Amino acid sequence: MTYAATEQISRRLKLRQLNILLAVARCGSMAKAADELAITQPVISKAIAELEDLLGVRLLDRGRYGMSRRCTAGLCSNAASPFLTT
Repeated sequence: MTYAATEQISRRLKLRQLNILLAVARCGSMAKAADELAITQPVISKAIAELEDLLGVRLLDRGRYGMSRRCTAGLCSNAASPFLTT
């Protein structure tokens, strides 16, 4: 990844998106994460979609019985956890 691409991502990345990703990964579903964060499920869905679009990778596998992290999401959440309070 070039410096310019990294710079563009860092300008568009929001801490709120990372907090939401961590909550979904921890809770296992968007609905439970929404309850935990006291926001609506569509807000969760939009934030995850924006983050996936920004990074150019799929972060979560969506299934009938909830969400599961992909390897990429694990790397993101492990890297972000020390910097964010949940």
